[in-house]
Amino acid sequence: GIALLDNPAVASLSGLANQAVSKKDWEKAKSALERALKIASEDASIWRRLAYCYHQTGDYEQALAQAQRASSLSLDNAREQKLNRELIGLITHKMEATNGKYF
Repeated sequence: GIALLDNPAVASLSGLANQAVSKKDWEKAKSALERALKIASEDASIWRRLAYCYHQTGDYEQALAQAQRASSLSLDNAREQKLNRELIGLITHKMEATNGKYF
């Protein structure tokens, strides 16, 4: 996870994503994170952050899929696991709140 931020390209893309998120530019953030995943496909935190962006745009199915991927990649990281559980809970709550549209 964290070691991949040692890669300058991943660190740069992660920074771009952070800037986009701070401006609520979810599409730009998703683009940067998806590009980072092409380099660091096993980085659970990037998958989780991507899931959050999908959640923010209302694409709950995609958000859940990304969050579950993040969760499967972070089995050895208690902090990431906790963040993923919280995000998955948030996503599933939103899905249920849309009158069962997704279930």
